[in-house]
Amino acid sequence: RHIGALMHLCLDGYLSGRWDEAEELADEGQQLCATTGFAFFSGYFLYNRAVIAAGRGRADEAFTLADEMTYWAKPRGVASVVLYA
Repeated sequence: RHIGALMHLCLDGYLSGRWDEAEELADEGQQLCATTGFAFFSGYFLYNRAVIAAGRGRADEAFTLADEMTYWAKPRGVASVVLYA
């Protein structure tokens, strides 16, 4: 699957309440980013995983994912990901 399509499908799944599907798509997107050299987009999938975890009341997981976003984004100068975290 294409990363851009996964990004849109993940957002759609989140906004329409299909959170199980959105989590699966976020995991798939993150794996695809790691294996294809498109690491820049991994922050987007981390964000989706974090908001779903927060929405489901899994605060510890959401905070861990937010920390992971910040840890990844700061040294790369990706301020938007740091702000979303």
